Amino acid sequence: MAEHNAISSYAPQKREELFEEIVTLYDLADDVLASLAEEDATHRNEQLELVKPFVMQVTNATNSLSALYTDAVRNGKAVTPELPAAFEGELQTIFYAYRDLLEGVKHKFLPES
Repeated sequence: MAEHNAISSYAPQKREELFEEIVTLYDLADDVLASLAEEDATHRNEQLELVKPFVMQVTNATNSLSALYTDAVRNGKAVTPELPAAFEGELQTIFYAYRDLLEGVKHKFLPES
């Protein structure tokens, strides 16, 4: 039982905040794709080549977070210490994907100097 001691459940407000954070991550992927739909977007194909892996990684990580959330919170299961660790791991995946996207943009579109 000590395994569930500190965070055995989330209050309704915390559940709502967590849900909103997950929705925000889906919005991030949508917003990045929408930026390519702008009429004045130049080099759209090159941008899509860089953005597609980012969007896929964000979507996959967010799907995983959503499944964890649904399982732990919506279905009334205990929130164990493993849940925040899993969230942290998926968020790291998203941050690494973002870093890779920025590096790709930098190398593809910015001058060497």
